[in-house]
Amino acid sequence: MSPATPLSRATPTPIPTAAGRFERTVAVATVFTPLIGFLIGIAFLWGKGIGDLDVGLCLGMYAVTMLGITLGFHRLFTHHSGT
Repeated sequence: MSPATPLSRATPTPIPTAAGRFERTVAVATVFTPLIGFLIGIAFLWGKGIGDLDVGLCLGMYAVTMLGITLGFHRLFTHHSGT
């Protein structure tokens, strides 16, 4: 007998439901919409009131905000601390 390979024990990936796809779409839009708006704002306002300091502060605040949201979701869904 030959040992089983890890691929033979793999479980198939479940097909996402419509609700799961909608939730994933909302999550992606929530994360990337502010970044896209930020980039469009820079394109229109560069040199007219937006400088390097403004860009750095915005990116830093965005990173801190996304980290906070990620940690909050982790705590809520992993540790069931929302109830």
